[in-house]
Amino acid sequence: EFSQCGQNKKLKICSKQFGLGNKKKNAVSNINLNLYENELTALLGHNGAGKTTLMNMITGLFKPSSGKIFINNFDIQTNPKKARNFLSFCPQHNILYDELTAEEHLYIYEIDQVLKQLLLDSKRNEQTHSFSGGMKRKLNLAIALIGKSKILILDEPTSGMDVQSRRFVWDVLLKEKRNRTILLTTHFIEDRSF
Repeated sequence: EFSQCGQNKKLKICSKQFGLGNKKKNAVSNINLNLYENELTALLGHNGAGKTTLMNMITGLFKPSSGKIFINNFDIQTNPKKARNFLSFCPQHNILYDELTAEEHLYIYEIDQVLKQLLLDSKRNEQTHSFSGGMKRKLNLAIALIGKSKILILDEPTSGMDVQSRRFVWDVLLKEKRNRTILLTTHFIEDRSF
């Protein structure tokens, strides 16, 4: 439950199962999180551990098998529009149009500031099909950052990046946590030292 009770933000999800009949598999089980404004919380786990499933439940893309998710007192399942007003989401897989430039992806938003912040300003007019995997992840992160949402949900934002780029992104996120709650996933155990 993300709520506006002081600085404390909470999330409680009981479980998420996939499958039919007796062939059900728990992807997420008995999750309780306390998340706080001005902090970045990282969920570390190997591939297949349920991190993306959890992120998809928080954003309302998947419905929990049990439990509820509230974001600022709005149930993500019954009132998704209001709940999502507080969220920005950077999914695990890039959602970009190859024919568009970085600037076109960020059109009408904070183009200059975000492109400079993530060192993409030199790529502003290049179509994204020429971007490296790490540059595509940075652009997806930029899209999540531009809304100035109070809660950022970032699924594997540093996936496909080298150590230097991952460290850079962590530095950006540590600056961006001011007046925000950031929840992200990673499978890089070395990221915990950033």
